[in-house]
This record gives sequence, C-alpha cells and structure tokens, in this order.
Amino acid sequence: MEWIFYLYLINTFFILIIAIRDVRRPAKALNWIIIVLLLPIIGFLLYLSISNPKFIHRKRLTSSKSESNKLPDTFGDSASVIADALRHFTVNGLRTGQVQVFDNGIAKYEQLIESLLKAQKTIDLEYFIYRNDQIGSRITELLIEKAVNGVRVRFMRDGLGSYNFPRKKIRQMVEAGIECRTIFPLRFPWILSNWNYRDHCKMAIIDGKIAFNGGINIGYEYTGLNPDVGFWRDTHLQVIGEASADLQTVFDVHWEIAVPERIKSKINLKTKSEVTKINSIGRADHSKWSAELGSELSTL
Repeated sequence: MEWIFYLYLINTFFILIIAIRDVRRPAKALNWIIIVLLLPIIGFLLYLSISNPKFIHRKRLTSSKSESNKLPDTFGDSASVIADALRHFTVNGLRTGQVQVFDNGIAKYEQLIESLLKAQKTIDLEYFIYRNDQIGSRITELLIEKAVNGVRVRFMRDGLGSYNFPRKKIRQMVEAGIECRTIFPLRFPWILSNWNYRDHCKMAIIDGKIAFNGGINIGYEYTGLNPDVGFWRDTHLQVIGEASADLQTVFDVHWEIAVPERIKSKINLKTKSEVTKINSIGRADHSKWSAELGSELSTL
C-alpha cells in the first residue's frame, strides 16, 4: 500500500501547482483541484492540455515600450497638455503621420501591392487569414521577388485562421529567403489549450515607414467579387510616417512569441540573371493582375 502514499504526495504536488498558477482565478483553480482529486495524475494531464496558458508575458510587452513612449516635439505648446495626458493615460504617446482610409478590399490590395513593389529594405506581414487564392498568390509572388532581391521579408500567420495555407508555399517562401513564423500553431496535444488564443492582426509594414492595419485579411472574398460571399464592407488604414513605428513595435513583439516554420531550404540563392528575370515577370504580372481585377470590378 506504499504506492498509495506516493500517489497522494504526487497528487498534492500537482494541486499546489494548480493553486499557484491560478491564484488570481480561484473558481477555476477549485474546479481543477476537484478534477485532480477525482482523477489522480490523469486530471493533472488534462489540466496541462486544456487549461489556458499565458502566452504573452507582461515583461515582453513592457520591454518594447521605452522607445514608443517618446513624444515628438512637432505639436507645439498648444497641444502639450493633451500630449502629456495621452502619454500618462495610454500605452503609447503621439506620433505624427498621414492616414489613408480604405473601405473595400480592392483599394487596400492595390495600394498594398504598390507599396510592396517599392520596398527597399524590409517587409513585415502579419495576418489572421492569408489565402492561397488570386490575391494571396499575387502577394506571395511579390514577397518572393523582393526576398530574392535582398529585401528582408518576415511573414507571420495565425495558426488557426491560416491553417490551410499550403506547406508547399511556405517552403517556396523559405527557400527564397523569407523568414516565416506561425503564431499559436495548432499542435497535438496542446490544441485545446491555445484554441482561443488567436492573432487577429492584419498588418503590413514596409521599410518601417509605411504601415497597413485594419479589418481586411488577404483573400479574394474581401474584394466583393466572390459570388458566394457577396459584397464585403470593411475598413483598412494606410499609415505613413512616424506613426507606423507603433505598428512595427506590435509586430516585433508578436514575432518574438511566434514559432518558426520547420522547413529547411534546399535551394541555393538565385543568380543575378534569374533575379532580373523575376523582376521583369513580377512587374508584368502586376499590370495584368490589376487589369483583370479592374475588368471584374467594372462588370458589377
């Protein structure tokens, strides 16, 4: 009967862990303690699989605030009181910038692709839903083109919203030099534990100066041209200037907790002639793509 004593000690240790982890949620802790008492060992394994872990630690969030809390001096004395209040009562201070509002997917995609074509140094994309359709494929082609030309490209998708994005495409992107990560991937046996922890961001930052953020994902249904979906009304913003730095901070924080794709490149870097070929094809395809999309829009 000695094993019963050891089982009791182990179970008591598990109960202490639950009590410490969920000290701020006593009702939840009590429920799990009862389950562990009724189902020794098994109950604790269920707790590890189903309980909601804390993915984003406060330290990771606060460490990125120091730079974004600096206020610009371009508002003048008349706005100093308001700026000071916003600094103390919000997470970040004020930054200057220009904002353009898009109320449909086509306008957003046209401007996003134009900005991607002009990218010189960096491209950062983070999306909840990233389809491998007419829209997604075109943007993926541009990302590959830019990466081959030496632009640092980082691509981040949500593990649930973009679950069906083909691994083949990810491999092509990685082989082109794109850094790819998944935030909160669905992996057994921890599927239930992070099911509701989703990254609903829909943003792109180009060269740290131009940023896109809003409610429009990457997918053909957001153009309003998909008859199965119908007209889709949503809003997206383009931010130009210092204000884009705040979105860059958000992306960098999420990038640190995202999981790198488990794919290794098997292809060497492209030659200069191949890069030139990709450039010419990419820009020709963009003109053709824009014309086709425009003709579809004119038929509505």
